[in-house]
Amino acid sequence: MSAVLGLMGLKDEWPLCGVSISYALDNLVSRMVVVDHGSDSTTTHGLAALQELYGDRLQVVRITSPSWRQRSVYELGLLVLKPAPEDWIYIVDADEFLMLPAGESLLDVLEAQSSDVISYRVENWLVPSTMNLNNLDDYLEITTKSLPANEHTVSYEQITELVELRANYFDFAFQPKVINRFRAGQWYTEGAHFLRDEVTAQANPGAECTALRAAHLPFASQERLRLRVERGLETIASGAVPDFAWQSQMVARIFELGALEDFWKAHSSPASESPGVSTEQSETFAGALRPTVEALKARFGSTLEIKSLSSVPHYAIEPTIATQIFERFVHLRRVASTIQQGSDQEILRITAEHRNELSTLLNSRAWRIGRKIQLTAQFIRRLRPN
Repeated sequence: MSAVLGLMGLKDEWPLCGVSISYALDNLVSRMVVVDHGSDSTTTHGLAALQELYGDRLQVVRITSPSWRQRSVYELGLLVLKPAPEDWIYIVDADEFLMLPAGESLLDVLEAQSSDVISYRVENWLVPSTMNLNNLDDYLEITTKSLPANEHTVSYEQITELVELRANYFDFAFQPKVINRFRAGQWYTEGAHFLRDEVTAQANPGAECTALRAAHLPFASQERLRLRVERGLETIASGAVPDFAWQSQMVARIFELGALEDFWKAHSSPASESPGVSTEQSETFAGALRPTVEALKARFGSTLEIKSLSSVPHYAIEPTIATQIFERFVHLRRVASTIQQGSDQEILRITAEHRNELSTLLNSRAWRIGRKIQLTAQFIRRLRPN
C-alpha cells in the first residue's frame, strides 16, 4: 500500500520541530523518522514527549557522534525508513509546513502526478517580532507572507548586500524543493532542492506541482536567530568554505558588525518595520496550522516549554566503528561521483570541503576495516555459481 513517509534531520530545534513534526503527522505523512544529531536535552525530551503522543508513527534515531552534514543525515534516515519502491519520501524541515488543497491528502496529490519526482513552491513568511516559539498561540499570529521582488534566489555575490543590510532576504524567492518516490541510486542535495543520480550525478529538479506550496519560516524567532549566530561563528572558525551553511555564516557576520537587532527588525513583522519588502496579509498558514495547535494545546497546555525530564525512547547510534564506516561511505561516494561527473568548479569546491575529513578517514581504523569487509564480500561473490 502506497504511503508518504517523512524524514527530518535536526539539531537543537525544539520547540519549532514539535509543531512541524506534529503538523506533518497530522496532515501529511503516515510515519516520520527523525535523525537527531547532537541535540541538547530540551530537544531530546521534547521528541520523547511527541513519541508518547504518536507512538510508532514517530521514530527517533540519535547520533551521538559530532554533527553530520545534512546530506549524510538524509542517507541515514533513508536506511532506517527502508520504504517500499512505491512509497513517497518527503524531506521535512523543522521550519517548513506544506499546505494542501482543501479536502485533499498529500498522497492523493502526489499519486495524481505523472512524474516520480515533483517539486513544490516554498513561500517565506515573516513571524511577529515578539514571537515566542514555546507559546502555541503565537503560531496563529503568523499572517504576513513575503512577496519577493526577485524571482531568483540569493546568489553568493549578493550575500554581502544582505550582510550590510542593503538588501532584504525576503526580497528573494526561495528555491523549490522535491518530493519523490523512493528509488535506489538517487541522493538528495543539501536542503532537498534536487535529486541527483548516483551514476551520472545529473540533477533532477522535479516536475512542478502547482497544487502544493510550503510556508517557510527562515527566521522563526529572535532566539533562533541568536542560535544561528553561534553556529555561524563556529562554522567560520572551522575554516569552512563560504557556501557551507551560508545563512548561518551570514548572520554571524551581521552580528560581528553589531547590526543583528536591525536585521531582526527588517526580517520580522509588522511589515512597517521592513522597508522595501513587499508583503501580503493572509490567514492561510494560521488556518492550516490551527487544528494541530489546538491538539497540542489539549495535550501539553499553552506552552511547549519542557519542564520535566522523562524517559527517552530512541534508536541510539553510538560513535562506533560502524558509524565511522557509514560516514566514510557517504562522503567518499559523493567525492568519487563529483570527480567523475562534476564540473571543474564543483570538483574544487567539494575537494576543499572534504580534504581534512577524507585524510582522517583514509587513515582511520574504520577505513581499514571497511576495506577488508569490501574485499571479503567481493571474494565471496566470485565464489558464488552463476
